[in-house]
Amino acid sequence: MHFSIATSAALSHLYQRLGHWMAFEAPNGCMSVNALAAFPDNPQVREAVDRHKHETLEWLGQRSRRPDLATELFLIHEGASSAWLVLGEKAIEAALSTTMTLLGAPHR
Repeated sequence: MHFSIATSAALSHLYQRLGHWMAFEAPNGCMSVNALAAFPDNPQVREAVDRHKHETLEWLGQRSRRPDLATELFLIHEGASSAWLVLGEKAIEAALSTTMTLLGAPHR
């Protein structure tokens, strides 16, 4: 499979935005995960988080042009947001590098 520059750019942009989001909007961790932890029995919270996370999973499969790897890409993405608390920007850099490796894309 040929890996396009557009796909690489989209995924790079995704992780750039995730890093910005974590730094400025969610410095204490993923708000969705935190909401579920705070309100585990609230069906509205569970439904909103479930919808958001499934939309993210589908987006990753579409933008990477590898729907067969959507779950793996989702785990990398979610791992980066969870690791942000400990690693900061290094979590984002590692997630992008791992994503590119998984997809067979050229990267640094």
